[in-house]
Amino acid sequence: MDELFIYTSIASLIGSAIGIVATSYFTAKGKNLADKQDIAEITKKTEEVKIAFTKEIEKLKANLLLSNNIQFGLFNEERNAIVDFNEKYFKYLHLIKDPSLNGINSFDIDSLFSYPKEIFKAQNDCNNSQTRLTLFIKDPDIIQLANEIYEAALNLLNIRINILSKLISNANDIKVLEFELEEKTQIINNFDEDEAYLKSYDEKRKRFLGNNSQIFSELSNSVDFWNQYKIVSEIAHKFQDKCREYLYQLLSPKE
Repeated sequence: MDELFIYTSIASLIGSAIGIVATSYFTAKGKNLADKQDIAEITKKTEEVKIAFTKEIEKLKANLLLSNNIQFGLFNEERNAIVDFNEKYFKYLHLIKDPSLNGINSFDIDSLFSYPKEIFKAQNDCNNSQTRLTLFIKDPDIIQLANEIYEAALNLLNIRINILSKLISNANDIKVLEFELEEKTQIINNFDEDEAYLKSYDEKRKRFLGNNSQIFSELSNSVDFWNQYKIVSEIAHKFQDKCREYLYQLLSPKE
């Protein structure tokens, strides 16, 4: 619409300019009829005006094209910043929420340590994406809600990590117990002493396995965790609604 108005205005100016050239020429020559020399001169001046205005139109077209390309590029950056942060954040949140700890072996120390590594990588990706969001999105509500859901997820992660630390400690106790058993079986020669140790080992192992089941159950049933998750979920829904509204505004045709 703006381009059509500009081009129409320029065309009108061209017509006016040509009229001015002709009027000014005939005024200078008086009110006599134009002879061939007059017509040739008028034609020359008219063409000069046309060429000048054509150059201006081409220049304007180039500037408008550049402006549109910049505007489209900014639109893409805004859209991508919102979409990327949503993807990174909800992947991060899903890892925190997952009671299976992303399917790890809760008895294996290395496996237990792999979970926080994956969580902190997702957290770092989310943090980088939030920086990009802040750079391209100037809507204060979106930025505020993004900060709130990030902080709320951190509180949720702290609860999960506290439970995970118990699992790691218990898994380490089991590993130490098995290491002691391996050492003892190499030096025990007396059957009675061997039987007594194996009985003690068996009782400890059962206790540690029971602890493991209890701690793992806490991952799914922690009241503190799910209360905090409700807070995260409520803010996240508000954030998504705001992002959706912002994207619809970007896509809507401008007046």
